[in-house]
Amino acid sequence: MSDTPPEANPEAPMFDVDGEPSVLGVSDTVEFTRARRKELKAQRKEAKRLHKAAIYENTDDDIVFIYEPHVRYVPPLRPYARDLWTRRAFAVELARSKLKGKRSNTVLGGLWALIDPLFMVCLYYFLFSVLRGGQRPSEFIPVIISGILHFQVSAAALNEGGNSVSSQSGLMLNSTFPRMLLPISAIYGGFLKFLPSIPIILTATLVLDAEIGVNTFWWLALFPLQVIIGLGLALLISTLVVFYADMKNLLTYISRIVFFTSPVIWPADLPSDAIISVVRWMPFFGVFANYQAILGGESPDMTLMAISVGWAIGSVILGSWLFLRFEREFATKL
Repeated sequence: MSDTPPEANPEAPMFDVDGEPSVLGVSDTVEFTRARRKELKAQRKEAKRLHKAAIYENTDDDIVFIYEPHVRYVPPLRPYARDLWTRRAFAVELARSKLKGKRSNTVLGGLWALIDPLFMVCLYYFLFSVLRGGQRPSEFIPVIISGILHFQVSAAALNEGGNSVSSQSGLMLNSTFPRMLLPISAIYGGFLKFLPSIPIILTATLVLDAEIGVNTFWWLALFPLQVIIGLGLALLISTLVVFYADMKNLLTYISRIVFFTSPVIWPADLPSDAIISVVRWMPFFGVFANYQAILGGESPDMTLMAISVGWAIGSVILGSWLFLRFEREFATKL
């Protein structure tokens, strides 16, 4: 046996095959601890780098996906957005197939998309006009028609969009695609339901002598705001529904609260009080209040427009961040 101390022997191995110090001296133990910490830190850093650097390779229009083990990080946004755009046909066909499936089971088919909201128009006009002694003039009918038909898009965002992930567990477990396509598809489905309503709104405004002028073109700005706010809320709610199943039972009540706190069937120019001061900060209040303004030939309220823009930006940023951060956990929770 050599008389040379282990720490003085340059050929003595520091670690054995199990990763433990071969010589349990004080200096070797300290050096092992430092080296081990450095190695673990490097491993964690590399794992984080690999997760953030998701690999997307285009080869003859085929997309190759490499998924790293789950880590709660938002994926790179540019490749994710490119993937969403590449799969846009999937979202469109998914929305159309759901719409056709619902219509094919009924005799009237697609007419129910118009009959149901028109029935609601007649019901609410009766409640708020006839039962109140005719306090709602006929000029308010276009407002009710426009409000209820436009709210179909928001209702689709809150209900179908909120359930879009939890209701597609089989599809998620058997297919590889960016999950954000599901709430986007629900929003598009609501838009498809709204399309047949446009001629009804135009007819009602013309027949009932609603004022149509230059301010009507503000609709081209208000409707995209409504859709963007709906998308942000759909991303946020769909994520919460996955992790908290009770949220699914609350969606109907949330939709009703949003409906009655937005000026869909009541005039937005009511005298300001404590309640109005609160509900004017609701997500869709500004949009529907300005719908009423342009139907009356007036310019939109810029303060309410700014609130709507704030809701659109804030809801999309928060909803997207929450959705993307927890997207990789959806399959394990459903």
